[in-house]
Amino acid sequence: MFQRGFAILFVFVGCVLAFTFAKVGAHVATDWFWFESLGYGDAYKTMAIARFGSFLGFGALFLALATLNIAIARHFGQRTREMPLEVLVGDEPPAGLRKFQQQRVGWAFALIAAASVMGIAGTPAWTSILRFTNPNPFG
Repeated sequence: MFQRGFAILFVFVGCVLAFTFAKVGAHVATDWFWFESLGYGDAYKTMAIARFGSFLGFGALFLALATLNIAIARHFGQRTREMPLEVLVGDEPPAGLRKFQQQRVGWAFALIAAASVMGIAGTPAWTSILRFTNPNPFG
C-alpha cells in the first residue's frame, strides 16, 4: 500500500512540476523572442539575470536563517531528548535513530521548498535591486 501511494503522489507531483516548468519556459521563451525582435535582447538578459539572482539571493538568505534556527534549536534541545543519538559500535541502531534520519531528510525537503517559496516571494524586488546596484541615470 505504501509503495502504491508513494508512486501516485510521485506521479502527481511530477505532473504538476512539469506543467509549471512548461508554462514558465513558454513565458520566458516568448518574452525572449519578443525582446530580441525589437532589438532589446540585452535588456531582457539583464532583467532575467536580476530576477533569477533575486530568487537565489532571497531563497539562500531564508535557507541560511532557517537552517541556523533549526541548528540552534537542536543544539539547545539536546537535554530534553529521551534517547541519545550516539550509537555504540556493534549495537543495532535504535528505531528512534532511523526515524530521526528520515525526519532529517524530511526537514531538508521542507526547508528547500520553503526557501523556494521565499525566493519566489522576493523575485518582484528585482527592479529595486537593479536600481540599487546601478545608481547611474539611464537617460
